[in-house]
Amino acid sequence: MPVLIGFSKITYYGPHISLNPIDGHIVLSILRQVEAPDRDDVYVYIETNFKLAEDVIKNDPFGEKMTHLIADSTGRIVYSEDPQQFPVGTVAAQDDGLNSGYYFFEETSNQPWKLIAAIPRSVYRLEIDRWIRQFAFFAVLTLTASCLIAWLIWRTVYRPLTLLHKDIRSFKNKYGRFPLRESRIQEFAVIHSEFAAMRSRIDELISEVELKERGRSRLEIEKLMAQINPHFIHNTLDTVRWLARASGQKEIDRLVSTLNKVLHYNLGKGGQARIRDEIEALKNYVELQGIRYNFQFDVKIRADDEALESPIPRFILQPLVENALYHGLEDQGVIEVEVERDGSAHVLVKVRDNGDGMPEAEIRSLMNMDTDTGKKAGMGIGLQYVYRMIRFQFGASAGFHIDSRLGFGTTITLRLPIHPKELNQV
Repeated sequence: MPVLIGFSKITYYGPHISLNPIDGHIVLSILRQVEAPDRDDVYVYIETNFKLAEDVIKNDPFGEKMTHLIADSTGRIVYSEDPQQFPVGTVAAQDDGLNSGYYFFEETSNQPWKLIAAIPRSVYRLEIDRWIRQFAFFAVLTLTASCLIAWLIWRTVYRPLTLLHKDIRSFKNKYGRFPLRESRIQEFAVIHSEFAAMRSRIDELISEVELKERGRSRLEIEKLMAQINPHFIHNTLDTVRWLARASGQKEIDRLVSTLNKVLHYNLGKGGQARIRDEIEALKNYVELQGIRYNFQFDVKIRADDEALESPIPRFILQPLVENALYHGLEDQGVIEVEVERDGSAHVLVKVRDNGDGMPEAEIRSLMNMDTDTGKKAGMGIGLQYVYRMIRFQFGASAGFHIDSRLGFGTTITLRLPIHPKELNQV
């Protein structure tokens, strides 16, 4: 029997035919001599189950084309499935002429003996070729699947993005009409729909801008015409004034000169106004009204020096004083104009008269900017101008209040910020 290894008093034997005459299978076995006092021919012999050896030896992934060998600690074959090709007793895994057509693969156990698998080179090459063919097949299959997936991605993602980019460039360059894009992908369908809505909205905004630009051009022309007319009026009034002065008409000279100053200020020839400028223009206006109505009325102006330099919209005080003249201010009437600081952030402007006053209904109509009522009263336009101007210049931080009682006069109060962020020139 082939000896694998001897250890102490135990001998391990390689695969061999079972000593059991009924069995006849290949087994592994061990043998140990029993130390008896009277005998030296007693041994203990143990065999493995035959299936264990067959499972160890015949586990062949290559079928019947692999030959199993078992070699002892010296490398000599103690068991061979093919004794003709690999005789027992020869040295295993020698690349000599006899075994040059085989590949040898060893597996060393935790004991000195080895299990060797001998595979014919042709069989090994066939197996390698089979694996290469399988690898090539799966590589081609993977490449084909990748190309298909890439094409699907291009069709479902890249192509809609390209169309969207094309539409954006066309819209930027204004290439005319645009087709309505559709997509099976919900996200792209939403994008195309939103882009179409945005394009339509932009077209509307462009049309609005063009319309406003035409309106702006028209207003600029009208503004130029409006500037030409006052210029003509000023020149004509200067001519009248000089003719009156040459003829010795001092009253006409004073009247025309004062009117020219009022027109020059009210038409905005002096740039941004201050409260000091507004009061000076009001004095010229009062002088003109005294000559016009041919009766005496007193205008008392009291203003804090700290408030005189505060900015104010042009042509604010004159409509308020004119309102007092329209409400029954008789001869020897008094109009009081007060300008004072209201804390550190506002200034109060009050115009008070001792005329006939206004009923409550008329005040509500004026505050609600009822144009018909204003026209009937003859002074709605001026108050509307003042109200809208301070709202436009100062917003909600400005105040406008009318207090009037029949027979006791009227008081109009403006509460204006001292330092507005922006004061447009009027």
